[in-house]
Amino acid sequence: MTVIIAAKKEDEIIVGADKRVTSGDMILDENASKIIIKEFTIENIIEPIKRDEFLIAFSGVYSLFELLKIYKPPTMNYNDTFYKYLHQDLIPSLNAYLRKYNFIQDCNGVDGVDWELLLVYQDKMYSIEYNLGIIEITSDYFASGTARDIAYGND
Repeated sequence: MTVIIAAKKEDEIIVGADKRVTSGDMILDENASKIIIKEFTIENIIEPIKRDEFLIAFSGVYSLFELLKIYKPPTMNYNDTFYKYLHQDLIPSLNAYLRKYNFIQDCNGVDGVDWELLLVYQDKMYSIEYNLGIIEITSDYFASGTARDIAYGND
């Protein structure tokens, strides 16, 4: 039962995740990371190349997370916002990468991925849905995964 939580206070975001990986009733790992930092390059013709990073918190099929660990994000144009970068560069690149490894599936006529992702960049949070749709999270608290209702305090 995976849970990813994030809480925002002013311009800081704290992210947490459980560490257990299961397959049915079997526990495969008690100490698995479900959060990674991905480095990407910001390129500008005038200034030197700059490196930055964003955080990914993951819930879903764990083999997908293992694939995300070796994924190299594309370069971002210096003039773009991170939101524009997500739509124009990161998600299309991720889509092609996942198709290469046959992780894009048909879910009732819609191509999708068996995951929920939380991306954190600077003071912003983004949810990447199964269909690779992007939602900017504007609330101060976010939870995803199969235990999200527990994290939100629902019965």
